[in-house]
Amino acid sequence: MGWDGDEHEEDDEEEDEEDDEDGDEEEDEDEDEDEDEEEPDSAHKAGQRPETPQADQNPPEPLSSQNSHAPPSLLSTSSSVSSLSSSTLSGSLMSLYSEGELGRVAVRGCVQFSLRYQPAEKELQVHVLRCRELAEAKKQRSDPYVKTYLLPDKSNRSKRKTAVRKRSLDPVFNETLKYKLEKRDLQGRTLNLSVWHHDSLGRNLFLGEVEVALGTWDWANTRPEWFSLQPRMPIPSDGLASRGRLNLALKFIPAGSEGGGMPPTG
Repeated sequence: MGWDGDEHEEDDEEEDEEDDEDGDEEEDEDEDEDEDEEEPDSAHKAGQRPETPQADQNPPEPLSSQNSHAPPSLLSTSSSVSSLSSSTLSGSLMSLYSEGELGRVAVRGCVQFSLRYQPAEKELQVHVLRCRELAEAKKQRSDPYVKTYLLPDKSNRSKRKTAVRKRSLDPVFNETLKYKLEKRDLQGRTLNLSVWHHDSLGRNLFLGEVEVALGTWDWANTRPEWFSLQPRMPIPSDGLASRGRLNLALKFIPAGSEGGGMPPTG
């Protein structure tokens, strides 16, 4: 009986050892399975790109053409620039004839100048001496200058100007404005001499003008003469400069003739 008990104890120990080995093998298999399950996830994480922040789905709205979202400072600056642009659209025709953009004052005073033609130089000389009792463009003062055109040419090629005399209603210029042309070309030409107040922002004010028909001028008279300044003259209907000649030929082609009634082209 004592042997049998020992034998049973040995059998129990062997069973315990087998159970322990089986448990260890199961734990090892579980660990292997866990590792197998974790490996794909790790590999996926290793190959995955880092997430980038998504762009803002609601970008800021651009400023509308009407500047409805612009701050007040930008609106005022924009309106100032627009006003300045419209006021500086001068050009020869606008500076000579425009009434709305350049402003108007009551014309008064006179201008003194002389005319001389130099045959040797083939040159017309307009000697501008002075003005007297000009209109006040600002508070008891003007910044005048004299500008001339040889009409009917009103382009920049025909424009001449004196320097500006600051803060004077009786300015002295003593300047000679010159034009190169043949004396026979003076026929049909008119000298337009105008006085303007110079504004630093380009809004020059018309102070008066004088027009002299050069075709009837006494060229023997080279003495300075006083001329009263006149209000702005209206645009003459035939005062446009000639820029060439166009010849036309008319021909009537009856229907049914060669060309099907259509004029030949060429």
